[in-house]
Amino acid sequence: MVSVEDDDLAGLEDVSSDGEDFEAEVTDADTSAVNQPGRKPYRKRIRVDNTEPLPLMEGEGKSFRVLGFNQSQRAAFVQILMRFGVGDFDWKEFASRLKQKSHDEIKDYGTLFLTHIAEDITDSPTFSDGVPKEGLRIQDVLVRIAVLLLVSKKVKDASEKPGIRLFTDDIMMRYPTLKGGKFWKEEHDLLLLRAVLKHGYGRWQAIVDDKDLRIQEVICQELNLPIINLPIPGQAGSQVQNGANTTNIEPTGTQTQGNGSGNDVGGEVAQGVADAVNQARVYHDPSILYHFRDMQRRQVEY
Repeated sequence: MVSVEDDDLAGLEDVSSDGEDFEAEVTDADTSAVNQPGRKPYRKRIRVDNTEPLPLMEGEGKSFRVLGFNQSQRAAFVQILMRFGVGDFDWKEFASRLKQKSHDEIKDYGTLFLTHIAEDITDSPTFSDGVPKEGLRIQDVLVRIAVLLLVSKKVKDASEKPGIRLFTDDIMMRYPTLKGGKFWKEEHDLLLLRAVLKHGYGRWQAIVDDKDLRIQEVICQELNLPIINLPIPGQAGSQVQNGANTTNIEPTGTQTQGNGSGNDVGGEVAQGVADAVNQARVYHDPSILYHFRDMQRRQVEY
């Protein structure tokens, strides 16, 4: 299960029974597995044509839906919003993740959601149209949307006006760490902002692990840390890289080497087995794993 930070749900209850992250395909079956006695189970309504509007609310309990969105899908919508914001209001980040919903359905629900959070914040458990708030921390959602809009604007301005400074003098005086370090410069600040738009707010580990961005290299240089990559299939051992030097850490074990004249298929299978054994040994080696996790933590905290 991919853990989800509380901030990603902004107070909304996460009901994903299968432990799926929002990037997995969300289906109607997610919340229909349990039927309570005496309660009519929800059945997806077949609309006569695509122009027939979905009801604002229908069902109850686990079957309760808002514009056709079940509880799991509503939670997924908030997760995506808290990670990517509203973008250009094209809902592309939502459409690629809520695969069971059409673009128009997502747009309609998104418009309703934005209308709800634009209302005056009150202690009422429902919005003005009767839709329950379900514990949503509206202020947190508004702040996150604003932050991501600012990030998007910074990236757009930098693209349209190359060389423009990201931060004004008053901001630099207020936050001296923005002046950069020995290796980390303003260009890396811009790269980090682009990475947030690509991977989502708060996905710091994914950003660090993105080899195309090469942010990890700069962070390791700044913190004077080696780069350790745990082995992946097809790669015999973990790699430790410090500056221009790269060293392989390989647990002792059987190594299979093809000579080009033998059974290629057998050689590939044997190599695959050897890789799997080596990978398992590295992952169970407390010292290697400890150092890897410790450096991961320090990179993300940076």
